[in-house]
Amino acid sequence: MNSCTILIVILSVASNILASGYSSNPASLTPPYTCTTTICQPGASVGSPPTNESSLKRGRDGKRGPVGIKGEKGDKGDPCQCNVADEEEIAKMRRKMEEMTTENEEMREMFSELKLLAFPPQSCLQLRQEGVNESGIYGIKTQNRSQVFEVFCDMESAGGGWTLVASIHENNIGGKCTLGDMWSSEQKNHTPSGNWVNYNTFGSAGAATSADYKNEAFYNLQASDIMIWHVPNDVEILEASQRATIKYFTDTSFLSNFGENLATLFRDHYPLKNVDTTVSLYGQVHSMIRSLNSTAPRIRNVVPGFFNYAYDGGDLQISDGGNDMYDGGNKLSYQIGNQPATRIRYNINYKNSTPGIDLFTATSYPFNLLMWIGNENKEVSSFSLKAEGDAGADGGGSSNTRSGTVSSGEYTLLYHAFSVYGASDPSICKVFYYIVNTEEWNSEVSSVTRSQWSSGTSTINHGIVLSGHPKSTLVGYTLLSKASAVEVIDSEIQAALTKILETISGIGGLSSCDRINTTLTQPVQYLKGNDRLVLNNVPAALRSTSTPGFIQFRAYDKKGFPYPLCPGVKTKSCNRRSVCLGGGLDTESDSCGDFGDETLARSSILIFTRNSV
Repeated sequence: MNSCTILIVILSVASNILASGYSSNPASLTPPYTCTTTICQPGASVGSPPTNESSLKRGRDGKRGPVGIKGEKGDKGDPCQCNVADEEEIAKMRRKMEEMTTENEEMREMFSELKLLAFPPQSCLQLRQEGVNESGIYGIKTQNRSQVFEVFCDMESAGGGWTLVASIHENNIGGKCTLGDMWSSEQKNHTPSGNWVNYNTFGSAGAATSADYKNEAFYNLQASDIMIWHVPNDVEILEASQRATIKYFTDTSFLSNFGENLATLFRDHYPLKNVDTTVSLYGQVHSMIRSLNSTAPRIRNVVPGFFNYAYDGGDLQISDGGNDMYDGGNKLSYQIGNQPATRIRYNINYKNSTPGIDLFTATSYPFNLLMWIGNENKEVSSFSLKAEGDAGADGGGSSNTRSGTVSSGEYTLLYHAFSVYGASDPSICKVFYYIVNTEEWNSEVSSVTRSQWSSGTSTINHGIVLSGHPKSTLVGYTLLSKASAVEVIDSEIQAALTKILETISGIGGLSSCDRINTTLTQPVQYLKGNDRLVLNNVPAALRSTSTPGFIQFRAYDKKGFPYPLCPGVKTKSCNRRSVCLGGGLDTESDSCGDFGDETLARSSILIFTRNSV
């Protein structure tokens, strides 16, 4: 039934009421108004509303049938024009109806239904504000829409008035952008991630937990906040609230700053486009050394009896170091491919932009050196770092070589260390290491070998060579010592390197995936569930890089492809597909699909919006 016909019914009933008193059968009343369009012929009588029309609120939908063939777009219809009184007269009649129905419950219910059909609400919030307090499927007509469409309204959560605008459902976790993946790229036939920003609609509110769903309110309803439910798949929509395992909402009114709906947020403010994720620490090594200097006390604490050697040989070496630690040592150099080696002066920054070399040292305790090897085009086949000199032991005491690995998250540190100890001089422990991150830096190192590796306790020349066109790798060197000539044992070496690795991995901006400044995150309030339940949906290996209690929008993976929504978490992990939804731009990989992880896909994600209450 169109709004013109309904308006005639209301005015007819009201006119008869005012003239002759209340009758409970609106079909028996004679309308004094007619409509001039082909929808309502002039002089036509108006009886009861047709039985095949949708009522304001209806029961459960049946199971969703197969998707039909898309029809052609129809012609735009003509607006209904009724020969009725002007707007002021209609408003006056509505007031009279409300006065007549104040004390009659049956009459009030009937007119409430008819009034909402003729003047449908613009949102579930408006319905709630007009006294509707039962959740269910209702008809609304947003401000810029000419037709009523059905939505599910939640009238209970956090004050009610929430409009279900979308749901994300996985019908085949093994399929990647296959049939039903409407939020990524269904069979790769439409613009990837386009349904997050376009005006397409699909699915139905009643089947929102059985198939992907999007209605006009997603892009056409003014809203300030969102609410998300995690609901087991194939649950009836009227049971969704009770069956939901986790429910949370934002209360920051953030959408008010981003176009007041999710489509505008993604289209105009956080566009879903892939970005260049090439990570380069070129130009950042100096600041990284400063971070290591601030960590120095903690590094010394894990090496009991640490000896603070003296930097007494200018900026090229340690001459003695105190207590005959050296007879001229800690002479450093680096080499790029077959080029001549370059002596390294202390506290000087060395850069070579062609292969992307950035090197810096610090005369701290312990001594630290970092060298970033970019080599993005892999033009240089090898890089080397050396530390040469003579020990004060003069052939006495003992020596030892140790190698090992230390890990922290996506970072792996591999080291080779040489120690001189057991003489009357302070012990020496030279530690060479390199750090790779294949996920976030796209590091590549084919081979690392020890070079000129002395075994005695007099001349101590050592180095490492990275071969096979290494790229995106951080090389380091540190000097440990004990005053009592006691060996720096392997557990102490690993403890010191762990502190170094924790410091470096904790520096923001070193990861291609740690792009918090390019994403939008919002804190949430739980209605049901908690942080622990949210993290249960995150693979165990990724929980250390995921923080529950948030919604993150447009999170990038290591290739620079965006995931529109991370429900319940903000994450630094490069493995976005296991935490976030809607990875459709990378259509050639297994990341393509609405869901990437089976654990999260066990539930449908229902998205509601609401304006400020």
